[in-house]
Amino acid sequence: MDKKQLSIIHYEKMLERALSQVKFRAERSSRFVFPVAMVNNVKNRTIITNFKEIVEKLNRDKQHLASFFFKEFAVNGIIEDDTLVLFGKFPFEKVNMSLKYYIKKYVLCPVCNSNDTVIEKERKNIFLKCLACGAISTVLE
Repeated sequence: MDKKQLSIIHYEKMLERALSQVKFRAERSSRFVFPVAMVNNVKNRTIITNFKEIVEKLNRDKQHLASFFFKEFAVNGIIEDDTLVLFGKFPFEKVNMSLKYYIKKYVLCPVCNSNDTVIEKERKNIFLKCLACGAISTVLE
């Protein structure tokens, strides 16, 4: 083997090593579609019937989303099976506008707009960490 062949082999080994250490961004096959809350008003209560599906799609803790709704509407409520019951009567549009606000604040990355994020808490601060682009941003309460 001559010097040129050795340098090519050395280069290929270095390239293979470097590529094995790099984390590649997962390709997103489609754009994120906002989930729609299915709302039923029964007497003086608002029931979000697909609450479990929403929580799973957003990859968030159900207690976190429920607490957001309780604060947003200034009411109490309970998580019952796969539904969320709010003690107050709220129209479909208002519930879904609040859900969109939650998604923009606690789910979508402000840098790349990906929904592939996690919430991290450090002391009293809440951070939104994007798994797609690596950005970390503060979430204001």
